[in-house]
Amino acid sequence: MKLSSLRDFERAGWQWLEAGRFLQARLALPVHGNATGFLRLPPDWAFFWKSKEARSWFAAWGEAEKISFDELMAADIDPLLTICGGFPFAPSQDPDAEWQEFSTSHWFVPKFLWRQNADGAVLEVTFPLAAAQNDDNWKTQLIQQAFPFYQAMREDAQDAPLPSCHRRSDHPSRSRWQDMMHKAGAAMTAGDFGKVVLSRRAQLEFRAGIPAAALFRQLLTLDEETFIFACQSPEGRCFMGRSPERLLAWQKRNFQLDAIAGTRRRSLSASGDQAFSDDMQQSPKEQNEHRLVRQAITDLLEAEGIRFEPVEEQGIIRLKHVQHMRTRFHGEMPAGRRPAELLPLLHPTPAVGGFPRRPALEFMLAEEGYDRGWFAGGIGVFQGDAGDVAIGIRSALVDGNKLYIYAGAGIVPGSDPDAEWQEIEAKMQNFLGLVTAEDANT
Repeated sequence: MKLSSLRDFERAGWQWLEAGRFLQARLALPVHGNATGFLRLPPDWAFFWKSKEARSWFAAWGEAEKISFDELMAADIDPLLTICGGFPFAPSQDPDAEWQEFSTSHWFVPKFLWRQNADGAVLEVTFPLAAAQNDDNWKTQLIQQAFPFYQAMREDAQDAPLPSCHRRSDHPSRSRWQDMMHKAGAAMTAGDFGKVVLSRRAQLEFRAGIPAAALFRQLLTLDEETFIFACQSPEGRCFMGRSPERLLAWQKRNFQLDAIAGTRRRSLSASGDQAFSDDMQQSPKEQNEHRLVRQAITDLLEAEGIRFEPVEEQGIIRLKHVQHMRTRFHGEMPAGRRPAELLPLLHPTPAVGGFPRRPALEFMLAEEGYDRGWFAGGIGVFQGDAGDVAIGIRSALVDGNKLYIYAGAGIVPGSDPDAEWQEIEAKMQNFLGLVTAEDANT
């Protein structure tokens, strides 16, 4: 089915529905869309989401209405609506320039959304009901606005190649990292905290503007069990990544979440992979790091009087470049409470902040020296009485001709500065691996 003309597109079998305070038009299409097409449109709020367990995905472009986080917390969403967005690791009153649009929580109802599964696609057009006009001409105009989005999602265009990268700088520097690690060690010896997560930012500068669609297409090709996400702002900056870690997912009163901590590299051989994972599971340092994360989540859920159980304890999750220990929790909220209430309680987990939370965050924010933005914040979707929010790690921000790549490591007593530096370098490989070595000069 190819709707090659605007006239054919207008006359297709659109279904009109009311979704709470919104009007929605839907069109079923027995086709497969181009997952990066939305990033070729003029910059606007845009979003891509694929859960790590699902084969389906959606791409959205345009904002029908901004939704406050308080409204998301107050009541279930109409089941016909999808609300997508995210929130920063920590609010910033004076954000770094590259994070300007991502310095606060931003959630929105998409104006145009392409929902893809194995059988075909559904195109959704959503508009506030209060602005609707009760005549067919208005509906026709609304459908006409969706045509460029449809064309972009159906176009099988060749992505422009990534321009060459001519400069890399690391924040903090290697010497500054050593200093931070020594300070963290002294603070832990003094009993200030038991774990702190310190991060690094690699800034890559290219000879020309980075085509976000081309970079994102390469990111999609990785074969690993991760969430895939992208969020573009009207200014053209695009936050994207492949996160292995779920902050919270829920359906009605039931929820699940992850505790991921402990890291080793991958090996080219199965026996080498197993040797690395055995070493991780037998390491007192990695065991302690994972225990702190798992125990903090356990303590929080118990304090809230929530019924839960671990369904996988210290299992191994293998990604393309690294492997981790993971404990998964399933639970059920008490009657009258919604799982989404847990989001502000859980974030930031010790997996991305530290433990105890307050002193670890105070140390991290004072020492890192740059704004994390949405890195290690939350990113995901709300739909009806369900939702899924990932932790925005293994991520990068495209800003013109600059690519900012972020990753962190959990620091506990016994952590080695050089080993933690290399662990972070391995976590950055999802993006660094897309740039050839001769192009990336430090």
